Amino acid sequence: MIGAIFGRWWRVTLLVSAVGWPILLAATGAMSVGPALLGVSGLAVLNTGAGVLFHQIILRGGRRLRRAMASRRKQLPPANSFIGNGCHVPAAGHIGRRSAGR
Repeated sequence: MIGAIFGRWWRVTLLVSAVGWPILLAATGAMSVGPALLGVSGLAVLNTGAGVLFHQIILRGGRRLRRAMASRRKQLPPANSFIGNGCHVPAAGHIGRRSAGR
């Protein structure tokens, strides 16, 4: 869960999980200090890494989708600028007005 939430800062998140989880377990008395804490640290990094991977996939997919939509908007003409037969549609405020020079 921590990896999915803070996955944008993946290096710090993985480091905090590798150090923080064993410290939390030792401080609360859930586990004694010993070599088993290295295994716990490894499992914490794997668990957090899965969340980070999920976050990064969502982040990069969103960026790719945004870029695709932006490039598509650049290719399309403005929404109300042309009718199907190619006639130009005047802007809303200029219908029925004549310019001062005419």
